[in-house]
Amino acid sequence: MNSVRHYLLAVQFFTRIPVTGRLADWVGYSPAMLRASSAHFPGVGWLVAALAAGVYAALHFGLGAQPFAPLVAAVFCTLATVLMTGGFHEDGLSDVTDGLGGSYDRERALDIMKDSRIGAFGAMALVLVLTVREPLRQATAAHASPAAGVRQPGAVAAIWAEPVTRWLVIGVAFTLLAAYSFGAWNIALMVRHHGLSLQQAGWISGASAISSITGSLVSGALTDRMVRRNLRWQMGVPLVGLVLSLLSGVAYLLLPAGTLPIATVLMVLFAFFLPWWAAPSYAAISIVTPNQRRATANSMVLLAGAIVGNGLGPILTGWLSDVLNASLGGDGLRYAMLGMVSMILVGIFAFFRAMRAYPQAYRNAHSSSNALQPPRG
Repeated sequence: MNSVRHYLLAVQFFTRIPVTGRLADWVGYSPAMLRASSAHFPGVGWLVAALAAGVYAALHFGLGAQPFAPLVAAVFCTLATVLMTGGFHEDGLSDVTDGLGGSYDRERALDIMKDSRIGAFGAMALVLVLTVREPLRQATAAHASPAAGVRQPGAVAAIWAEPVTRWLVIGVAFTLLAAYSFGAWNIALMVRHHGLSLQQAGWISGASAISSITGSLVSGALTDRMVRRNLRWQMGVPLVGLVLSLLSGVAYLLLPAGTLPIATVLMVLFAFFLPWWAAPSYAAISIVTPNQRRATANSMVLLAGAIVGNGLGPILTGWLSDVLNASLGGDGLRYAMLGMVSMILVGIFAFFRAMRAYPQAYRNAHSSSNALQPPRG
């Protein structure tokens, strides 16, 4: 139950959700607990985002097809997040901009940040962050049908109806569930299971980060080369990467203690193959999605990854570790991470479905252009 306590402590720290009375006594507090709660900060962001999305959706659909509906929904959506957090982030933003804008001297800038009064730079930052909005996307005449009186589906509904983008959203969400769970807890695992110091674990994690960057570049170049032979490789390269990352990740987590050289190699391989989904997937979205919906499609992929992966992954891993520790004698974290890494199987299935649908989606997207001739698929 420590993970639940840490999460509630993070909620208490970042929001005005009441964690008081007996609940607060049960949660407890110590500097060590506050440090441990940092793993659950993304979960607090997910909670605030869920409130904002709910307020926006309720007002946007409740007001109907009124021209002012998006603006009203956006205003109250922002107001809801400010009320929920007590203006925590806005206060920090104004302090930082006052300090950085008010002086180039480090000590003087820190003094300004500690001042509770708001200055000109802080006020300007708040005005900008609370008022600047992306212009609303207007439907084009080519996609409207006023004569028939048929209401066209919204961008999100249209994107979800396309099999490639739908399966990409699902695949990325579960892939990042595994990735963020692994990344958030792997240093702790190296310390506990392999007996490394934090410095040694940090060096190995740094090597894995370099491997991950290299893997991303390799997957992009490999996809560009292979797609000339067959369109399905646009999704096939990410699929191969997920299969290889699953194998190396499971092998790494099943290794016994004291096998550090092999564990290091497997972890570096896991980091190399796991990001193979990224470059080909975003490229595929740009290829099969109409111009006016590409930003929305990419946002859906990012949002699914943020909520499922970054928001839920570390929390679920910590909770599952606490549950398993009772029966596995302190080895619960390793098997909790193994369970999360196994979620790549869902990603593999989703990318396989996207691969099957991709050639037809490509042809549909380019059917109006005689200049673009797709390779065989």
